[in-house]
Amino acid sequence: MKQTAKKWLKLGGALGLTAVLAVPMAACGPMAPDDNAPYEPPAEWHEDVVDNITMFCNDWEQFNNGAAVRSPVYKELVKAAGTELKARSTGLETYYTQLDLMRVNQQLPEMFIIDGPTNPEMYRGLVRDGEIIPISYYVNEETKDQYPYLYEYLQQFEYMKTNLSYAKGELWFIPVKWTNDKSLYVRRDWIRNLNNKIDEILVADGVVSDVSQVTDELRTEYRFSEEGPKDLGEFYRLARAFTLYDPDGNGQNDTYGYVTEENRDMDSWLHVAYDSPWKMWVAGEDGVYHNTATSDGSMLATSLLNKMISEGYVSQEVGIKTVGNKQDDFATGKAGMMYAHNWYNVISANMMSAVSGLSIEGARDRILICDPPAGMNGNFGGQGDVYYYRGWCIREGMSVERLKACLNLMEYLHSPAGIELVTYGVYGEHWEWVNDEVGGERVTLCEADGQGFVQELRWTDYAAFASYLTYTPPEAKALLTNGDILVGRDSASAATMIVSDYPDLYTDSMIRYQSGAYDFFDETVIRMMTNTSLTANWEFDAKTWKTDWKQKMYSVSDAMRSAWDSFVSEYNGAYNGSVMEQEYNAAVQSGNMVKVGKLPD
Repeated sequence: MKQTAKKWLKLGGALGLTAVLAVPMAACGPMAPDDNAPYEPPAEWHEDVVDNITMFCNDWEQFNNGAAVRSPVYKELVKAAGTELKARSTGLETYYTQLDLMRVNQQLPEMFIIDGPTNPEMYRGLVRDGEIIPISYYVNEETKDQYPYLYEYLQQFEYMKTNLSYAKGELWFIPVKWTNDKSLYVRRDWIRNLNNKIDEILVADGVVSDVSQVTDELRTEYRFSEEGPKDLGEFYRLARAFTLYDPDGNGQNDTYGYVTEENRDMDSWLHVAYDSPWKMWVAGEDGVYHNTATSDGSMLATSLLNKMISEGYVSQEVGIKTVGNKQDDFATGKAGMMYAHNWYNVISANMMSAVSGLSIEGARDRILICDPPAGMNGNFGGQGDVYYYRGWCIREGMSVERLKACLNLMEYLHSPAGIELVTYGVYGEHWEWVNDEVGGERVTLCEADGQGFVQELRWTDYAAFASYLTYTPPEAKALLTNGDILVGRDSASAATMIVSDYPDLYTDSMIRYQSGAYDFFDETVIRMMTNTSLTANWEFDAKTWKTDWKQKMYSVSDAMRSAWDSFVSEYNGAYNGSVMEQEYNAAVQSGNMVKVGKLPD
């Protein structure tokens, strides 16, 4: 290894990095442990050969299987980086523990994934202690000819340079763009079964006293839409019917309307429907921002779930079920609706495993996936808050050559050629043009799995797990089984994603208190949801439901109102909600923050 020391100059095409080899970055990194200290580029050094670079992420050890056989995708990635690539992996539940140990032992890999600004303590620490490079110092206006695609991609995240008080005017990681890939799943076959006995349901619901009184007009008026519930009123009515009227036709009282899970943001759509996005800062009519954790909309969402749990229309195991438990309840015929990721083929495969002889086409016929219902003001959609799901850091302290390898890899993976590679694979190996018409329609050459599903490329060529390093657009799923549904739902989910006006704006008090306050919110909401003493006392009336749901579902019991007021008082006091609100509004009013809102597709 050959080393050369000289000071970096910020010139077009230049590449700088730290001169530290094996010393603790926190102790003597290139900058002081001070949020306000400007970034000082380190001294440059070189090495003759870069044998490989290691990338640390959870649940992607299969990448190394592609490397071991030098798969077609892997070969292209090596060409782009100019060196061999290795994946280091662990489970998500231990990922950040392992990353902390690497930091303590000064053994960070060249590249690693983190939550970014949404975990301000870690991100701030990595920046402050000089453990990661400022990406924008090396990928910027002066170097955009060298990194054109990465530069263009990062422009949408420029706000991070300003909205983060500790960012020193730089962008310190490469976000993986994300657009809330979640939808409402509904058992369409159950809806048909209900409609086939709508006469009996109308009698049971008191619309008529005898089936002889049912007319075609009444059947049309009260039938359940096979397109799924469009509003909260339809959602409640359908969940109720899925619970009471034996939708699977087995003669047993063993179904319920909606299943939720321990991850509370999986009910964020309900908060959005009540005009109160999930855990987000939203401006009132006076322009003052308030956190929706304490809003009346959050109270109404909590009250509705409480009501439906008490009536048996929602799983009693709220706060306990894992995502797997939830999906199993839907696939095995226990629950009629769930809100989940757009993993349509996974859910279909689970149902096929549970139902003997069920085909892909049969599962597609049974499973509807659609937008979540709207509230009475027409608001609907999924919670996003920010336009990324984690992102990649590059370690400070590497040679010029090693850092170039990392940046070259990320540049390639954000180029059309790189995205095509990890999406479709290598032409002639994984896909081809229909009728050899270049630029026309693609067709996959990948084999289906045992159940008949053509899955993501990474399950054919394991090196395509490199897709974890970049953003792939909705249309990337077009060649998969049920590709039309997958592309359509990802596009629709992105279009209705709810985002913050000022993403990643964390004041000092928010960094200290927000996480604890949100934990208090989650714990309180779960307790309230299962507390029958708080249940609203309104009753369902099928004859008037189409209009009076807007009044009933927007009212709460006196006990719920009192309990919520007590929660808000404690949140704002003991959990410093008022302090955070004052600081947040002061930051917004300073005029120094960048208002982002909806980003272009």
